This record gives sequence, C-alpha cells and structure tokens, in this order.
Amino acid sequence: MSIRRPGWRGLVISVTTIAAVAGMTFGVLTALGVTFGGGGSAAIGGGSQLGGRFAVAERDHLAICVQTAGVDSAIQAGATASVEAALAVVKVRPEWLPSALGVSPTEVHNGCPTEPALHTVGIPPGGRETLFEVTGRIVTQASPYLVHVYIVPREEIDRYGRTYRWTIEEKLSSGEDELYGVTEGVYIGPDELGDTAFLADLLERAMGVK
Repeated sequence: MSIRRPGWRGLVISVTTIAAVAGMTFGVLTALGVTFGGGGSAAIGGGSQLGGRFAVAERDHLAICVQTAGVDSAIQAGATASVEAALAVVKVRPEWLPSALGVSPTEVHNGCPTEPALHTVGIPPGGRETLFEVTGRIVTQASPYLVHVYIVPREEIDRYGRTYRWTIEEKLSSGEDELYGVTEGVYIGPDELGDTAFLADLLERAMGVK
C-alpha cells in the first residue's frame, strides 16, 4: 500500500498523482472520476483543491486548529492567538490570493480533535528521526481542520523537527490500495510562538500556498 503526500514536500510523485492534482477543481477530482457527496465522506474520491491539497466533504472552508501537547496548557489561548496572527500575515502575502485558499473563509480554533500523530502513531521499524517519518493515522472521516498545529516540548522539536516541521496527521483510503494524506500537522515549540513571520512560513507551506 502506498501513501501519497502533498507534492510541495518535494517528493518524487507518480504521473498519476500529478495528473490527479492537475485535474482538481472545486467540488470534483476529475482524474479519479468520482465526486464527493454533500454529506460526510469515508474515502478519497474527489474534493476541493485547497492550496493544492486534497480536501474532503467535511470541509467547505479553511479551518486550522491549535492544541498544546505535553506542555503547560495555560499557554493554549496565547498559542491560538499567535497562529491567528501568523495566518493574518499569510493572507496579505502575494501568494495567497492566486491560491485556491484565497477565496475561502478562514478560521483558527482553540483545540484539535485528536492528539498529535507524533505521540499516537507507532514508531516504524528502525526508529524515527524526523517529523517527515510521521505518516499519520488512517481514518474513515477526516477532521474538519485542514491543518493541525501542535505546541510540543522544545526537546521534541530539537529531536525530530530541527529542519522539518510538518507531518501527515490523517490518511484516507482511495479504495484502490492507496492512502492519501488529507490533514497536515505543524509542530512548534513554546518558545517560537512569538515569531510571527516564522509561524507564517510554517503555515504557508502546510497549506500548500508556498
């Protein structure tokens, strides 16, 4: 079984994947030939193109959630405010309006529906060295949030995220022995919450805007 990741990660992806992304429009993924219905969806078959990312029927606009994990929960509200400020920076950058996200309402919510995949998904044989190796949980219904932002202890950032801060948090099955990453994770240390430009860069890449 293969896992298809968002193309911006710089991976070598198949011609089929490229064709699928090129064929996406709001509400339909023409290359796969199936459209999502209006209700909750179980498997990839279409969806919106949100900044080049697969989206699902559970999402009709851009929503980001923010969750502390393993750090003082008292910083939760401040962390959410920091992410809101960073998103505001992204939205005035020149890349925003030409992206599919430029026409979408945006929300940042306090709290995520799941714990970080870094903490809950099993460590692969041979161990894990980077956040890139976190490939997320398999779900039958995606989170309403395209991006999950997790505030984790600084030592975890130093161990796994020195140069790479993104994960696949959730995967949906295409029904054809393939899994599609549909929910992105961003991992941040508490000491980085005051660096709005840095947070904006992380969000921009997580959303596929840059």
